[in-house]
Amino acid sequence: MVRKIVLGLLLAISGYFILTNFTEMQAVAVLLRQGDWRFLLLGVLIEGLWLLNVNQSYKSLYRAVGIEESRKKLFLMATAAFFITTMAPAAGMTGLAVFIEQSGKEKGQPASHGKVTVACLLYLLADYFGLLAVIPLALLILWQRNQITSSAIIASILLLVLAVGLSTLLMLGARSSRKLAAVLGFVIGLVNRVSGLLVRRPVVRPDLAVNFSQDVYEGVSSLREQPQLLVQPLLLGLNNKALMMGVLVAVFLAFNIPFTIPLLIAAYALGYLFAVVSPTPSGIGIVEGVMTVALRSLGMPLENAATATLAYRGFTFWLPLVVGGFSFRQLQKVEKPALR
Repeated sequence: MVRKIVLGLLLAISGYFILTNFTEMQAVAVLLRQGDWRFLLLGVLIEGLWLLNVNQSYKSLYRAVGIEESRKKLFLMATAAFFITTMAPAAGMTGLAVFIEQSGKEKGQPASHGKVTVACLLYLLADYFGLLAVIPLALLILWQRNQITSSAIIASILLLVLAVGLSTLLMLGARSSRKLAAVLGFVIGLVNRVSGLLVRRPVVRPDLAVNFSQDVYEGVSSLREQPQLLVQPLLLGLNNKALMMGVLVAVFLAFNIPFTIPLLIAAYALGYLFAVVSPTPSGIGIVEGVMTVALRSLGMPLENAATATLAYRGFTFWLPLVVGGFSFRQLQKVEKPALR
């Protein structure tokens, strides 16, 4: 009964999301029909390679924390998590819930929540550090052209803080669950005191600190002995960025838009940066503006900048969202026999 209610609610949210973003979806569809089909197909193929690269990233991280899961199941979970997080953001926890609920179900032995949580956090960390490898170069390019903005600097600092903070939590949790619980308890206490003043009630359960710290300590147990297992996920994180820039190149070629390597790097880095730190899911409504302005400030005509941005988002946001919707539905179909 609860599952049906949740699915019904998600369906309603998805319908509302489509209605509120229908204009952009329609604009993307009309625009893509105007591009060179050969390079548009190339963009689809590169985006497919990106999805496979993401799949391999999760496979290597699951293996690193001691979980065996099929590539097919991981692909369904990863794409479905993107769909769920976009429909119902909740600070990414809805996406994590997909992995926790689904991992190990095929074998009848649900995977450890702690290990799954750590694998997902490490994926985020690899993604952050992959982006941080590109951001300094992008900022340098903007600075040389006197186009650097305070918003880009602030967003970069915020990303660095997120990466360092997450790394610190994982390292602290690897050494002592008690110390991590103390730090998280302090943070939760501050959050609840502020929420008490604003909404007159705590917004985070105090026991969450202890539960999360125990999960992290359990999850990193295998990594304490074999830290070299993290090398492949980090390299795959960098490869993710190269593939995404490849999609942007395909878009430029499809619409016959002249570009330079510095322009490519700066536009991609800023677009993805604001997708990460944006308050909206996957940066919808924000990335479009940021990338267009970045391309325009680097000398691209406004019409070309808007065309490239909208087409790029078609490949990197709308296409994975559609795939994620089908993946989520497939996961529900797989579960039905077990419920009878």
